[in-house]
This record gives sequence, structure tokens and C-alpha cells, in this order.
Amino acid sequence: FWFTKTINSTDKYFIYPLHYEPEASTLVRAFHFSDQLALIKLIAKLLPIDSILVVKEHSGNKGYRKTEFYRELFYMPNIVLRPPEYDVSKLINNSMCVITLTGRMGWEAIVNNKPVITLGRSFWSSIDSVYCVQSWKELSSAIMACYNKKEQGATHNKDNLVKFTAAYM
Repeated sequence: FWFTKTINSTDKYFIYPLHYEPEASTLVRAFHFSDQLALIKLIAKLLPIDSILVVKEHSGNKGYRKTEFYRELFYMPNIVLRPPEYDVSKLINNSMCVITLTGRMGWEAIVNNKPVITLGRSFWSSIDSVYCVQSWKELSSAIMACYNKKEQGATHNKDNLVKFTAAYM
């Protein structure tokens, strides 16, 4: 029931992938933003009026979250919930931006030339084109920058990305 709202091909949307809890990604590397429910509500309020926030559940959290968590998000007009098995590639390719604490979906977005906002530290958060935010004000600015960048096309320098990946490996 919670995952019944649809995403239209014309929708402008940002993605927030829920993180597995408890885990170091939320409790250590992004502890300032560890209350994911509060964070999602804030992001939804900061989005441009013509945008929605797609919240994708983590596959490891099936059955973990209480019904109230989904209920609060479901009834927010600019939030759409996606189940754990939803196609991540399709979701990223049609998105405006991925907003994540430290998750893998951030890296997938970078590789697919999509803007990323990170609220924690990950191996890829030092890439120049990634928005690393440490405050609510920075988050608002980063969201608007991603929204405006969508119209401009490419966001990541492919040569630099290849060099970064080779150096990391």
C-alpha cells in the first residue's frame, strides 16, 4: 500500500535512498543527519515546488521500519515511496539528483553522470562535482544547484572520474 504512488515520465524528482539501520553510514559517517525521517521531511520542504522526492527503501530493511514511518511519508504530497526491489538504474537515469548520507547509490549516480548531494563521508565524497553538505543551509543551496544544473546537462568530468577510480582501486 505505501508504495502505490506512481512516478510519471514528466516528473522532476530527487532521490533519497533509505540507509540500512543501524549502521556506521548513519551513526558514524553522517551522524548529524542520522534521523532519516526528519531529514526526509526537511528535504521535501526544501525542494522546488514542481519537484518530488522519491524515497527508496533499502533491501536489508524489509520489515524493520514501523508502519508509522511509511505513513508519515506517504501522506506528504511531494514524496513517493519505492520498494526495495525497484529498479535503481531506471530511478537514477530519470532523476535530477541523488541525495544520500553515504550510500552506494551516490556512487552509481556519479558513474551515470548525475548530480549527488552527500551528507556524510564516503570514498567518493571528495570528487569535485559532489556537493558535500554539513548544514541545513548548505543542503538548501545544493538542492537548488542540482535543480538548476539538470537543465545544463553533464556534471562530472569523465577523465577525472576514470583517474579517481583507478587511483582508488
